[in-house]
Amino acid sequence: MMAANAKYTNVQFTNSSDQILKQNAVTIWDGPLGSVVPLVIGLGSPVEFNQVGSLVGFECKFGETYCTLIVAWSNNGVSNKVYAQILPAGPGTHTVEWAQIRAKLEKSGSICDTGNQFGYKCTLEIDPKSVTPTMKGTFTTVK
Repeated sequence: MMAANAKYTNVQFTNSSDQILKQNAVTIWDGPLGSVVPLVIGLGSPVEFNQVGSLVGFECKFGETYCTLIVAWSNNGVSNKVYAQILPAGPGTHTVEWAQIRAKLEKSGSICDTGNQFGYKCTLEIDPKSVTPTMKGTFTTVK
């Protein structure tokens, strides 16, 4: 059960791609430790969860070569923001730099669209001013 004053974000994420997403890491910069990000985000059906913390990011691997999807958001109730990035696969070539992700998140807005990155696309949108916002995201294959 969440504390009455805990900041959280309702995340609604749909994987419409041709790949299963497997959680690799969760970073909570501001908030209590403890992730409710699913370990696997399957194809088709949306997943929904309430993640406590006002500054959170997660990383998923996908595909035979293990590309990386990064999703991050901030929830300060004044100017909520989202950021997403897709990294190519490669042995040891693409380590997620969480400090850089946080810096990019701070410069972003309430809507993010990665565009086509390596044949995939992620779109995110968060209520820009709610203290308990909903973030909606979709991950798709670009054809």
